Amino acid sequence: MYIGNPVEDIIQLATDSKAELSSDVRANCFSCLAEAFLTQNKLDEAKESLKRALELHRQAHSVLGEANDLQRLGDVFLQQDKLDEAEKSLNRALELHQQTHSVIGEANDLHKLGDVFLQQDKLDEAEESLNRALELHQQVHSVLGEATDLQKLGDVFLRCSRLDEAKESLNRALELHRQTHSVLEE
Repeated sequence: MYIGNPVEDIIQLATDSKAELSSDVRANCFSCLAEAFLTQNKLDEAKESLKRALELHRQAHSVLGEANDLQRLGDVFLQQDKLDEAEKSLNRALELHQQTHSVIGEANDLHKLGDVFLQQDKLDEAEESLNRALELHQQVHSVLGEATDLQKLGDVFLRCSRLDEAKESLNRALELHRQTHSVLEE
């Protein structure tokens, strides 16, 4: 029976200089650690773990790892209301996801950029980013991705007083959430 602390175990594994772990494996440990901090709403600790993961992924020449770290960092900056940093991080993540042909990564970057633009009151950019995310989520058949894009587009349309489009977008989002049994999003 395991009675240890998994977060402490990950920290030990990631920071143990004597461990025979590759940079990529250590980077993944820091990424997991960041996820643990995010679930506890410890944003500063998550940010530091992601920065360490990012550096290690760079050392390991893991472009996809870098892209994913930058996407998560963008999300942390968004939660901290550091919108310029979030936009910069997400744009770099988008470039790297495109470079690695990760369509789902691109779609998720674009969705998060839509969030940033919405908070910055850049409604045209938000709409454009979310429409691009929607196209990519449709391309990879991510019904839940489509639903969240449509839901966020509904928010954009409401802010623009485009009520008919908001209603249509939100109804489509609701239908897709029901298809995926995503009760929390309904």
